[in-house]
Amino acid sequence: MSFGSRIKSLTGVDITDSTIKGYINDWLAEGAKELINILPNDCLWNVTTNTNLTSSAGSSLTNCKIVDVQRTFNGFDYACRKESGSARGRLKANSGYMEEASKPDPAFYNLNGKLYIEPDPSSTEGGKISYVSFPTATLGESTYTGFPDEIEHLVVLYASIKAAEYQLQNDQDTEVRAPVIQTLKDDYKLGLQAFLGGGNEG
Repeated sequence: MSFGSRIKSLTGVDITDSTIKGYINDWLAEGAKELINILPNDCLWNVTTNTNLTSSAGSSLTNCKIVDVQRTFNGFDYACRKESGSARGRLKANSGYMEEASKPDPAFYNLNGKLYIEPDPSSTEGGKISYVSFPTATLGESTYTGFPDEIEHLVVLYASIKAAEYQLQNDQDTEVRAPVIQTLKDDYKLGLQAFLGGGNEG
């Protein structure tokens, strides 16, 4: 069953309306992004992508969640600590500041849409960035690419909540809409708690 059909079955929203179609597509994207940002990184390992960094040029990564950043030194990968872009000068070798990065204690920062690693990576001592792209889907689709299968139903619930709130805003029928919205919110909360509490094992 498509996302749109599932949302319609939960809310009764008219998925043939062109305006609502656009809203639903947005809500599906928003819901997936919210969940990826909420989930601990260890719940995202099966949808994580890696990219290598071998110079000081930085890496342009947008519309994604950074899961892990590492830098290789003497054949071992060292986790990079996150620092503010405003502190980049302090990260440089021999800066004398406590934030100073080193090969066994590397750091990364974001600046102007790019991610940088200190000390600068190279072809022999490269950096590796692990990230999860925020997926999108349309109401006509039935599955996401690059998203945990176990919680796709939560995205449907998220979009259904938004759809029901949209209906309430338009018809002001609190007697009908309010119980539906509350049930959807309860199901979303319980589903997320169940997943985080152990539903992701295996």
